[in-house]
Amino acid sequence: MILRDHVESLAELPWETYSDVQRLAWEAARALSRALGPKRIFVAALGSATRLPLSFPHHHVHVIPVFDGGET
Repeated sequence: MILRDHVESLAELPWETYSDVQRLAWEAARALSRALGPKRIFVAALGSATRLPLSFPHHHVHVIPVFDGGET
């Protein structure tokens, strides 16, 4: 599933779309876990209200494998 509609906030997504996105993140985390064996996997839903150096005003999800434990 790929979101084709631009939204700037999580609250703009209907439940069905949000749950589809979360399902995709869960499936990606499981695949990364099996394939790469990281110590943990972070799933982050990000976005900002205004344009920032490292973010844009839209909702997006990251699935990030962490190999060093993420505490350092």
